Amino acid sequence: MGVTGVDAATLHPAVTLKGADVEFYAGHLVLDARGGATLDDGVLHVTADRIIVDLNHDRYVAAGDVHIAAAATGAAQIQSGVALGIDLASHDGTLVSIAPSPATYTVSGPLVTQVEASPSPAPSSSPAPATETTPAPEPLALVDLEGEAPFASAAVATAHLGADVRLGAARVIVPGGRDVYLPSYVYTFSSEVGYSQSNVAGSAEDIPIYFGSTRDSITGAHFTYNAQTKVGIGLDHRVVDGDKAYDLFSISPLYGPVKDAEFTWHEQVNGHASQTLDGLTASGIGSVWRYGAIDSLHRSFLSLSASDALAGDFESLVWQGAYEPLGAGWLGDLFDYHVATEYGRSQSYGSGATPIYDTTFDTLIQAPALVLDPSSSLSLQADWRQLFDDQPHRQFAATYSATFTHRWDAYLTTKLADSENPVVDVYPSFDAGTRTYVSAQVATINYNNGEPFSFGFGLMHEAALSAPPGIMVQPWSASLDVRFRVSRSLAFDVSRSYSFGYLGQRLGSIGFQILP
Repeated sequence: MGVTGVDAATLHPAVTLKGADVEFYAGHLVLDARGGATLDDGVLHVTADRIIVDLNHDRYVAAGDVHIAAAATGAAQIQSGVALGIDLASHDGTLVSIAPSPATYTVSGPLVTQVEASPSPAPSSSPAPATETTPAPEPLALVDLEGEAPFASAAVATAHLGADVRLGAARVIVPGGRDVYLPSYVYTFSSEVGYSQSNVAGSAEDIPIYFGSTRDSITGAHFTYNAQTKVGIGLDHRVVDGDKAYDLFSISPLYGPVKDAEFTWHEQVNGHASQTLDGLTASGIGSVWRYGAIDSLHRSFLSLSASDALAGDFESLVWQGAYEPLGAGWLGDLFDYHVATEYGRSQSYGSGATPIYDTTFDTLIQAPALVLDPSSSLSLQADWRQLFDDQPHRQFAATYSATFTHRWDAYLTTKLADSENPVVDVYPSFDAGTRTYVSAQVATINYNNGEPFSFGFGLMHEAALSAPPGIMVQPWSASLDVRFRVSRSLAFDVSRSYSFGYLGQRLGSIGFQILP
């Protein structure tokens, strides 16, 4: 498994668009430049009164006083016309001219060839047989924006096809019609997983503003919530090699009392194997390194992980089988199971500490969805885990859970879940042991009216029916999550928790996200 370099091999083609005003429509991924518009895609330099770039289909249309030249600086004009349509993937298209006489040209890269008029077909006594063909997209067709308002306007836009749009001297329009000026703003729309990953501290509750991008990377600032400082700030840079690999670099100079920097490298080695390396340096903690690799085998997978920190290191090797039917007939239709085995090693760096080796066996049986009626279902799960280590220490842990789901209509769903978790620890050398039993219940209500509005409310209860000293559970807690769309290209997600006075806490931190 070779480590992919930071300079990614997958480079998204770049297209630069300028004009007196460049508008960006995030809902349709369209750039619209008016007034002395220019476009450069590395093959052609195009000027026109108006140029529209459709990033959903990687094509553009130029209209009004169109002039095209090769992309090389100072290249002579190739041809002019009134309308031009180009496919950015193939760099092929059509140019239409009306002076000195109407003419149509085919464009293939920097080559422009006039299309000769086709002779009229000779009369025929029998029509040609009809054949089914897929019509080619109209090269000069404009995008129907369906009344969408622009997300932002700018003086210049650089689009990296299939990845992002970077707007220079941007004015991002916020609810109420006002705009916010940003010297540079990047809007990402890539489906490649690296563009959606983040290792910034507190990024689960953050407002990201991306301001830099290249053909294989993006750079952004993250404003996060922290209970102590209220506002945290982080910066990150991501280098993405398609769906094959990505590198994440981040620093969080302001996040409570801790300042940290983190590095993540992930590689999809092939269709069934991947590996990840994480490095973290934080004030008061030191450096922590973690490595993990997963490889799918025949109806199973193998996982290798290792970590190293100031206190010690830990390594484990896990084999887990795929879910298999529990038996033949109705039993196999309703229930399935898997088994797993784990071998581990841990080493404390304390004085005189020796390595501890452990072996774990795990068996899980579940009924993923027992249909009770057209609107209700029940899922059941039982997990048994037996651990042996050479302290010596023996542990048996079980988890029994059940979830009842009822869909009241197309929008409203409720769930009731219960989990019972008994754990027994035995230390043969000391002829001692402990028993812990934790019971938890969760009730949730979810309303989802598609894009305009959704919310979720959850009420959680935990009780330690049997527990040794030092084991604490939170008796009650609640959570609320609300998501609403304010325009076709802007939505907000707000969440908050409530602790009912547990350890002096009531209202928890506010989670806030801006979504496209």
